[in-house]
Amino acid sequence: MLTTIVENTNKHINSESTNFLRERNTKTTDILEMQALFGLLYLAGVLNSNRLNLKDVCYMNGTGVEIFRLTMSNRMLFILRNLRFDDAETRNERKNVDKLPPIRDIFDNFVNNCKSACTPYEYATINEKLEVFRGRCEFKQYIPNKPNKYRIKIFALADAKCFYTCNMEVYVGQQPDGPFKVSNSPGAVVQRLYEPIKGTGRNVTMDNWLTSLDLLEKMHKDKLSLLETIRKNKRKIPPDFANPCKQLPVGSSVFGFRANATLLSYKTKKQECLIIIKPSF
Repeated sequence: MLTTIVENTNKHINSESTNFLRERNTKTTDILEMQALFGLLYLAGVLNSNRLNLKDVCYMNGTGVEIFRLTMSNRMLFILRNLRFDDAETRNERKNVDKLPPIRDIFDNFVNNCKSACTPYEYATINEKLEVFRGRCEFKQYIPNKPNKYRIKIFALADAKCFYTCNMEVYVGQQPDGPFKVSNSPGAVVQRLYEPIKGTGRNVTMDNWLTSLDLLEKMHKDKLSLLETIRKNKRKIPPDFANPCKQLPVGSSVFGFRANATLLSYKTKKQECLIIIKPSF
């Protein structure tokens, strides 16, 4: 991964070298310098400096973070401006079959490393995460009620105990015809995400957007159990669970049972109820 990033970054630096007066300002990078760059970026997150302007972090007046200035300072700005993860010369060709060509190879390699580097515990979760992004991207999400309104949606399978991410998938909308065209239905997304733990008997927890009774049955066949909240307008939910009796007090529960699952409707407020499906072992 580092080799690919270094090669493509150097290719871009060489293509931009004619815009600089001094040759030393366009010096190419190497793996050692790239490791230092990523190390500083991780450190910025650890020190809660990831939202600061990079020039503020590198200040020499005593207010900056010394390790940034001592490691590369202005050089860091130059590399970040020229950082590339793919070959720009072939990108347009790859766009014909994929909406994620600038980072496809690196992202897939990263996800494969996540799958092989850690074995998750017995409980996992699947949910979406929204990464802040304001660049040019046709599939970024606009969420007006958030402080950062533009984000990229990523679905992730994570360990519920150590919070390690085991699998990820970027939501890019409808892909063109080709090897990357897959179904974006919630059930299909979940099945692709839990593939690394399929058949292991683990339990997966999800929210109501991703879940359905059909998915519960499919996961049971794949030797996985499912704990989920579910929307009350699902067709297979009995009316008594979707609309609990008005005479029931707040805090009361209604249970339903079948061979491989327990259905619970919990009345949280006067006109609201929470519906949960729990696996039966």
